[in-house]
Amino acid sequence: MVSNVRRFIESSFLVMASMVMLSITFIKAFWLLMGILALDAGPLPKIYIINLVQVPAYLASALTAWRWPWVAECVAGLTFIAVITKVIPPPIYPYQGYLSEEYAFIAAANVAFITTMFMKRSKIERA
Repeated sequence: MVSNVRRFIESSFLVMASMVMLSITFIKAFWLLMGILALDAGPLPKIYIINLVQVPAYLASALTAWRWPWVAECVAGLTFIAVITKVIPPPIYPYQGYLSEEYAFIAAANVAFITTMFMKRSKIERA
């Protein structure tokens, strides 16, 4: 009984983390597409290039979170490094919530990684 409840909770956390990662991926892709459509001719701004790299990485992380959670963890770590080193520019007024998507992705990737490790541990204990 306890094992089934624990497995259900772990699966729920993993589904929630995957949904958050997919949602953030779609939001970033949408805003990237809207920004590129609204952009006049000329060079792409730095944030567009960063998002062109982030969107496929986020998508791969969300889709592989069940099987290979370390992929999501690596992408989250690289995103965190990019935020800390200001490769992703810090928010300016009135866009203080700009980095909230990155932070939500980092948190969801960590939840997926930790949950998957717990699931593997409980699977080993059952054997």
